[in-house]
Amino acid sequence: QPEEMATTFLDLQKNKVAEGLFLSSGIAGGGVTIQDKIIATAEILRKIKLFTGYMHLKIMPGAEYGQIKELMNYADRVSINLEAPNQERLLRLAPKKEFYDELFTRLKWVDHIRRNEEPNHSWKHKWPSVSTQFVVGPSGENDIEILKTSDYLFRHFNLARIYFMTFTP
Repeated sequence: QPEEMATTFLDLQKNKVAEGLFLSSGIAGGGVTIQDKIIATAEILRKIKLFTGYMHLKIMPGAEYGQIKELMNYADRVSINLEAPNQERLLRLAPKKEFYDELFTRLKWVDHIRRNEEPNHSWKHKWPSVSTQFVVGPSGENDIEILKTSDYLFRHFNLARIYFMTFTP
C-alpha cells in the first residue's frame, strides 16, 4: 500500500541504503489502479513526509491524462517504457501491449503538459524530465529502427535519456 511503501523507502533512506526513489510496478490490477497507487505514494512522500529528494516515477500503460499530470507534480523524472521501436516489434515482446494507444500516446501527453501547461503545482515549480527504455534483441529489431525512433523521441519529446536493456532469456 502507498503508506507502507513511503515508510519503507524513508526507513531505507534514514539507514543510508537509498538516496532517491525509482518507483515502478507490474500492472497487476490494471494500469489505472497501479498508477493511482504510485501517485498516492509520491503524494505521501512529498506532502506529508516532506521528502525533497529525487523521485523517478513510472507512467503505467493505460494511465489517464489527469493521472499523468498529477504524477508529474511530484516527480523529478517520469518515464514510460516503450520496450520496442514500433508496434510490430512490440507485438513480439508483449502481445497484449499496444504501442501507440497505451504507450506512445502517454509520451505525447507528457510533452503536451510540459509545453502547454504551467507547473504551478509541481513540487519544484518545473516539470520533470522524461525518459523511456527499449529492450534490445528479442523482437528482431535492427539498429536503424532503434536509432530512428530514438532520434524522433529526442527531437519531438525532448527526452532526457533513453535506456537500452539487453534481452537475456
